[in-house]
Amino acid sequence: MASVLMTKRLSLYLPKAVLFFAIACVVLPVGMAVLPNSANAQEAVVKDMVVANSDTKMLLYLMVDNAFTPQMEEGIKNGIPVTFTFYVELLQKRQDWPDKQLAAFNFNHTLSYDNLKDEYQVKMMEKSGRIMASKTLVEARKIMIEINGLELAALSSMPHGMTYLVRVKVTLVKRSLPLNFHYLVPFWGMGDFETEYQQIEFKY
Repeated sequence: MASVLMTKRLSLYLPKAVLFFAIACVVLPVGMAVLPNSANAQEAVVKDMVVANSDTKMLLYLMVDNAFTPQMEEGIKNGIPVTFTFYVELLQKRQDWPDKQLAAFNFNHTLSYDNLKDEYQVKMMEKSGRIMASKTLVEARKIMIEINGLELAALSSMPHGMTYLVRVKVTLVKRSLPLNFHYLVPFWGMGDFETEYQQIEFKY
């Protein structure tokens, strides 16, 4: 049953070429866990993490749930950009020794509204600052909260038969506004957020 669920998830995210490798069990999930959290269910959380490989790279896919509040959306519509910072770490598990860090990333997704073009724009720093535009906030939010095919490491740097761990968390970067702007935009007091780390173990 677990393999069927994993295949269904992968089919939503991966191109066919990548999907073939994942279904062929080159990457074998061991377990997924969120570190303990006493917060309520409405807080932002990293979910649907999938690790798969192409012919040369290990790739990561995920999304963030409950990342936006009505206040944040109102701020975006009024020209206030919102930035999420993603923290990603790839570790090789080692018995009797500390886990070995193979890669670590932190990068931003920034969502803003271009009044002149009447469109929302998401700037993704893991893709060399690529900007994706959308006419709707719903679509822009979807782009903002997803990671699709982040290259974690070259397969040549990952010995076969080992167990690996990927850890991810996301934070909201709060921007400071000019003093007078706070009177024009009173709904900006929305606070920061930081998700708990979510992690997934897999064999390769």
